[in-house]
Amino acid sequence: MDFVRLAFWGAFFLLATFAFTVLFEHGTSNYFDNAQKEKAHILSWFTKTSPPSTTPGQSSPIQK
Repeated sequence: MDFVRLAFWGAFFLLATFAFTVLFEHGTSNYFDNAQKEKAHILSWFTKTSPPSTTPGQSSPIQK
């Protein structure tokens, strides 16, 4: 029974964190569309295979 309670609170924490992140970064206007954008952004972290490679004459896409 403790595992069920722990799983519930873990899922609740992740959902509340996601909702707060969308609200904090995008605001209250058009919340559901912004939530879909944020979901796609988070999923891109897990589906990205590797950063794009550059040829010797090009600069890196990540600027410092």
